[in-house]
Amino acid sequence: MAGVTQNTGISMGMSWALSQPVTGFSPLRAGENPGFSLSLPMATFNRVQYKQFPLAPAALLTIDFYSWLDVFTAPMTTTKIAALFLQVTGTGAQMKIAPGTTNALVWFFGGTSPSLTFPTGTGICLGQPTAQVVDATHRNFDISNPGSGAGTYLLGAGLGD
Repeated sequence: MAGVTQNTGISMGMSWALSQPVTGFSPLRAGENPGFSLSLPMATFNRVQYKQFPLAPAALLTIDFYSWLDVFTAPMTTTKIAALFLQVTGTGAQMKIAPGTTNALVWFFGGTSPSLTFPTGTGICLGQPTAQVVDATHRNFDISNPGSGAGTYLLGAGLGD
């Protein structure tokens, strides 16, 4: 696309500091500020997908990472994924993520049956410097709401075609 620039990356950080008073001396201090930053090469990861969607309690949405509509609503086929951001908000909502029931994208799960469930307010980021293959038989990712209230879900992905 002429005139369109794109920068794709993922970053995560955490910081902590502890302090303990010591009579007659300066307080003892300890802390860390570890971080993770991954810049995705545009030659490989040239697509970014972002979706926001609601889910009622007990609802399930299958995300197909192989066949998408891009941000300009043009159909696209992706062949790799390297970064994923997920967040859930809403009173009583939860976010359960798992490989798809059919044509599962196993990726970081290591199998087709594991899943992870998070309470409302959770945001997670996953990233890797090498491509995870996405194809016709490894493409689907399920997001469901096993919670008692409706939720709003955000999904961002760094993809390549």
